[in-house]
Amino acid sequence: MIVHDRAGERPLRALAFAAILLFAAAGCERSGGGLPGNPRVVVLGFDGIDPELLDRFRAAGRLPNIDALAREGDVRTLQTTTPPLPPVAWSSFATGLPPADHGVLGLVRRDPADYEIRSAAQTIDGPEFFLTFETRGPTVRSLRRGRTFWSVADAAGRRAVVLRVPYDFPPAPLVRGRSLSGEGVPDVRFQTSGYTQIASGPTETTNPGATQRVRWVGHRGTAEVPGLRTGGVTAPAIEIALSRVGDAVRIEIGEEASVLERGEWSEPVAVRFDLTPFRSISANVRFYLRELEPRLEILLSEPNIDPRDPWMPLSMPPDFAGQLWHQIGPYDTLGWAQPTEAYADGILDEEAFATHVATSLSWSRRATLHEIDQRDADLVVSVFTETDRVSHLFYREMGEGMIEDIYRAMDRIVGDVRSHLPDQTKLLVVSAYGFEPFQRVVSLNAWLERAGLQVRSSGAGDGLATVDWGRTRAYAIGAGQIYLNLRGREREGVVAPGPEADALLVEIQSTLLGLRDPATDVSVVAAAERGTALFAGPAAPDAPDLLVSFASGYRSAFADDSGGIAPQVIAPNVSRWSGGHGGALATDVPGVLLSSEALRPGEASLLDIAPTVLEWLGVPIPPELRGRALGVSR
Repeated sequence: MIVHDRAGERPLRALAFAAILLFAAAGCERSGGGLPGNPRVVVLGFDGIDPELLDRFRAAGRLPNIDALAREGDVRTLQTTTPPLPPVAWSSFATGLPPADHGVLGLVRRDPADYEIRSAAQTIDGPEFFLTFETRGPTVRSLRRGRTFWSVADAAGRRAVVLRVPYDFPPAPLVRGRSLSGEGVPDVRFQTSGYTQIASGPTETTNPGATQRVRWVGHRGTAEVPGLRTGGVTAPAIEIALSRVGDAVRIEIGEEASVLERGEWSEPVAVRFDLTPFRSISANVRFYLRELEPRLEILLSEPNIDPRDPWMPLSMPPDFAGQLWHQIGPYDTLGWAQPTEAYADGILDEEAFATHVATSLSWSRRATLHEIDQRDADLVVSVFTETDRVSHLFYREMGEGMIEDIYRAMDRIVGDVRSHLPDQTKLLVVSAYGFEPFQRVVSLNAWLERAGLQVRSSGAGDGLATVDWGRTRAYAIGAGQIYLNLRGREREGVVAPGPEADALLVEIQSTLLGLRDPATDVSVVAAAERGTALFAGPAAPDAPDLLVSFASGYRSAFADDSGGIAPQVIAPNVSRWSGGHGGALATDVPGVLLSSEALRPGEASLLDIAPTVLEWLGVPIPPELRGRALGVSR
């Protein structure tokens, strides 16, 4: 499965598909030793684990380690946030604050000054150059308010190790501990997902703009890693040399080489983008050989930030990311590294996707066990996002085993971690939200257009770029976020604040709540709530005017995510992306909490994790936290 080499050796064969995911979570020998009693608390996050599926697989005997943990300690559903979206929920996990307090309210936010859509969790500004000299590197600023519970513990004298908590980017400051950022980290082009195809002929893809052509001369060919443009300067494309080696292809970039057979991934390959004669940017890419005959097709990943020479802050302290590379092995730094987009577009098959997931899962497992075995931290927090990626793409094919496989892989990791812990260590396993399938999609922008509340121009562009703002009264972005084009707030606002705006919101609310799917006669909107009521407090000015939650089986159309408009208001979901939690009611997609300790009776909330961990560490709970400590005094 690991096929990259510098000496041109023959690649290793991939494992049988049926065993890929379980192999990634296979047990390993116990290592370390060290100080008794450390760590005192370990928190494992598994993104998107659903309580109903967990119960189903437990009942079938598929999750023996999780079942043992639940029987010896505690298990319950976990109330998630409104909306139940990754930046929102994981920010509440980290800070112990509700969205209204930490201020991260969705996947994306819009700037009313220019209608641009940006990340809801952080801002990233590119570098600045004077002539050919870099005067300032990229700057990253978190938009999340509040302190993480590991920062609180650190300030109280406890040492924490934190691995890949989503949207802890840039990493929270730590004096004693160390952390590695996860979801939210972009590539060196400031993109959070994507891929490029390298092909010798026409390809079947829904994303033809991502294709680079191979130029063949005899038995050798050349292609390019697309260049990098930022800060007003441009790094040229990087040439790739290709050659046939029997039934394999040799891929060379500079001094690095990978020999791949069909269906194999390379390890990360180092590349350098020469922005100026005085500034080069280090990155890593992966290759996947999709086809050899009748045409060559290679998938090229986005250029990941190189943790050995990071262009943006990946870890705390800054050299921790590079240390993990050398201690654990090469890894992808892109926060959403799994190739979900390529699989959804039909570029990758299930085995190729599963192999990539297994590689990522295996590295995270090894890193987690390594940090536990150092026995130098009071607290270890590690989040695995692979469970979420598989669930998004394979809910429609539930019976084909991929989701059960990833749950069983999670179970093996829980067993491995428990075998590495001292008896007195407390363990929490957390999922910030669950999942549900959706068979139909709803375009709020298409509905607003049909209702005469939004007008699109005939000009070129996509997303909100085609909106005629002088004739538009409302628009939608993200997963159910509706904004009025409000005068005095939006740059070209036309709706007067006060009675006119209130009347329009009442009209939109009541009409949406009555919207029914003509194909099923089902009401498609479960709730349409005022943002100022949901997020009262410091976050209110940034809140959507309405937050729409959809009925089970429905989701906002993918075009709406970036402010676009779908051809139909309600349509079948034909995408491989068939499971989710965004746009759902929080009560429909609760998370999961498992504990090695008995917990206090009653409902548990995502806001309870921070105070529970701090109490177990003997750290005073900050008064601003809204949850309760769930531990039971003994």
